[in-house]
Amino acid sequence: ILLFVLLLSIMGVIAWLISSSSSDESEVKEAPKEEAKADKPKVSAPTQRGSDFANIGPMYPLDPFTLNLLSDSGSRYVKCTIELEQNSELLKPELDKKVPVIRDIIIRTLTAKTFEEVSTQKGKERL
Repeated sequence: ILLFVLLLSIMGVIAWLISSSSSDESEVKEAPKEEAKADKPKVSAPTQRGSDFANIGPMYPLDPFTLNLLSDSGSRYVKCTIELEQNSELLKPELDKKVPVIRDIIIRTLTAKTFEEVSTQKGKERL
């Protein structure tokens, strides 16, 4: 049960990272050309994996989570460890900067769920 919840959380975080990296790229394009010449050229990682799902990319581990679930009938909690798959090692510095935001998203998402929501198949699919 928890493994499925973790996988869904990881997929959401990865989708968020991809969408935020595309907005970062648009900000870079709007920068003046003079500043671009002064900076070192940036190497961009590929944004799509294509159909090569058999090869797992480099993993980025997050610290373990122990979170309370939303509950009226008693204490329920979820304990999980999450690792994010990267397309390239070049993403590690960006992930280092965004770890607090990623952890906050995961914490807010999981603590807003009840045990009933995360224990059913339908709830796991929604997560």
